[in-house]
Amino acid sequence: MEQTLFLARGLGTALATGQAPASIAAPVFHQRDESERAMNKDQVKGRVEEAVGKVKEVAGKATGSTSTEVKGTAQKVAGKTQAAYGDAKDKAQKPG
Repeated sequence: MEQTLFLARGLGTALATGQAPASIAAPVFHQRDESERAMNKDQVKGRVEEAVGKVKEVAGKATGSTSTEVKGTAQKVAGKTQAAYGDAKDKAQKPG
């Protein structure tokens, strides 16, 4: 995605300035450092669960359904807990 955006911006610049688009043919790859590691499964599942819980909570408030609101709040808290576990697991696996 990042590479596509770079190419699109480069092409737009090339077209606007009248330069040949050959200058944008080489893609630029972004090297990840340790702080940009991919999220582990617990982090992803927890964040998704948290978002779904928030949607249910808001839907419960909007419709006046206390049970949906409470279920959403509980799901949101469970998601935060799972994400925090994933964060701790990730931190424990980092070298140093």
